[in-house]
Amino acid sequence: MLLRNILGLIIFIFLPVAVQASVDCSGSRCQYTGGITQLYLSSGGSILAKLDRRYPELISGAQDIGVSGVTQSSAVGVQMFIDGTETEKLKALEFAKYIFNTLLVAKTSGRKVTMQLRSQSNGYMMLDRVWLK
Repeated sequence: MLLRNILGLIIFIFLPVAVQASVDCSGSRCQYTGGITQLYLSSGGSILAKLDRRYPELISGAQDIGVSGVTQSSAVGVQMFIDGTETEKLKALEFAKYIFNTLLVAKTSGRKVTMQLRSQSNGYMMLDRVWLK
């Protein structure tokens, strides 16, 4: 009985730490795992996903991987419209639609995501991969 109570206490204390959101920057990318609280879509072609809180380590971590100019620590973005050939433009638009739909599923279902971020635009880290948890 005592052992079961001790085990229950250990799980109660450490489980929230194990499922908390996180940002990790190493190699050529930053990675965020956590929730999405809001989605923003502009007519100018920007998609922003608001993270579950501010992550100052996203700004410092971006510098560590060689990405300068990141000023936003509570949201990440995707560009729907890019310069390039017609094929490249269509691929970018299609990719942005898939990303937006994936983020919308995460937001509406309360599921966590893992996103990889490798570049920046207008102060936001830009995501190029996303997984539903």
